[in-house]
Amino acid sequence: MGKQLNPAWKIGVVGYLMEQVTADSGSGATLGPDKASVWALGPAATYSFEVNKIPLSVLAKWTHEIAAKNTFRGDTVSAAISFAF
Repeated sequence: MGKQLNPAWKIGVVGYLMEQVTADSGSGATLGPDKASVWALGPAATYSFEVNKIPLSVLAKWTHEIAAKNTFRGDTVSAAISFAF
C-alpha cells in the first residue's frame, strides 16, 4: 500500500504472511512435526526517473518479522531496479 507524493516519489507499507500448511516430516524433522508461521511489516519507497529517455524505478524496502512461530525471526532489506525496454 503506498502514497504517490509526486511524480518521482512513492512511499508506503509492505508486508507478508507465511503459513506452513503441512507439518515437518522425514529424517530432518528432529524437533517434531512443527508448522511454521511468520508475518512481517515495514516501510517501502520508490523513486522513478529517466536516463536517456528510458524510464527507471528504484524500490527499497525493509520488513521486520513481528511474529514468528517454529521458525527464525529477523529483518529483510531489499532493493530492486526496473526499467522499460
